Amino acid sequence: MNLAISTVEIAILIVLPLVVFFNRSGMPAPKRVAWIILFYLIWYLTYSLFHEFCHYAAAKVMGLEVQDFKFLPAFWKGEFAGGFIRTVYENSFQEFVVVLTPYVRDVLLVGCGLALIRWKLVRRTVSMALVILLLVLSSFYDVLDNFFAYWRGNWNDYWGMSHYVSRIYVHVIGATLTFLCFLGGLVALREVFKHVAGTHTDRPAMRD
Repeated sequence: MNLAISTVEIAILIVLPLVVFFNRSGMPAPKRVAWIILFYLIWYLTYSLFHEFCHYAAAKVMGLEVQDFKFLPAFWKGEFAGGFIRTVYENSFQEFVVVLTPYVRDVLLVGCGLALIRWKLVRRTVSMALVILLLVLSSFYDVLDNFFAYWRGNWNDYWGMSHYVSRIYVHVIGATLTFLCFLGGLVALREVFKHVAGTHTDRPAMRD
């Protein structure tokens, strides 16, 4: 994926919602900045881990041989992106399932995040931000970033899907997953921003 495009996506889909959320929380400015930086680092250091582990787990559940894998970039060597899993597939359906798994997980995580927020199971500022970040924003970013890269002609997971179904179906799958994550994420963010706005109006600051 083009570095400039990925940077813009991260800024809009990950950083901007965090900034808006914490700005509405009523926290003092230095504390807001510290939490935003910390949460961004948490996301950055775990994004590839969770994504690649889904591929790995799906391959193991299907009884496939995993020849090699890397869950995290070697940050200590100056690598800041990239993870992979190298699997021996017996047929294209197995490949389809393994490469699709993280994106199905993304939709389910957005649904879980939305449920936690709408049912008011998380109320504290930091807990709510963590749910939004790891369950909602990260999932939408994962689906959109990879689908957009495929749409631009990059070789990625979606190419693996095209070994089993035609490219038109891959586009339908990608568009559907993106729409579901976008819709769930939009509703979740609306609920969160409405909550922090109401809480900030009622009290000087939310609990943290």
